[in-house]
Amino acid sequence: MSILRDEATLNESIQRLSWESNLFVMPAGAAPPDPTRLLASEKMNQLMQRFENTFDMVIYAMPPLMGLADVKLVAAQAGAVLLVTKIGRRGAADALSYTKTRLKEAKLPIVGVVANGVKNYKVDLYA
Repeated sequence: MSILRDEATLNESIQRLSWESNLFVMPAGAAPPDPTRLLASEKMNQLMQRFENTFDMVIYAMPPLMGLADVKLVAAQAGAVLLVTKIGRRGAADALSYTKTRLKEAKLPIVGVVANGVKNYKVDLYA
């Protein structure tokens, strides 16, 4: 968000990871009082376009979708959504169902689901 508030330049904001020369991150910085206005801005649109033209893949890590307009704004511009959920968490199935419905209404494709917290079970196979 710092870059959207003109508190940092793009070069100052993007960091190349030391263990992977072809992987970059841009931390969000401090949460602004008006994130929806910033994410709906022309500057955000231009920034996303620049990322699309520069990188092979861009992933925006966002908070849970439930009722957040700013997440829907970014998802609409990004073109697809990869959901992340914790398996076994109370209410996870209902939250996924609700989110799937909202994304379908907004015509945003879900490209997959990442399941966190999956227990590692040993399976014995018999021939």
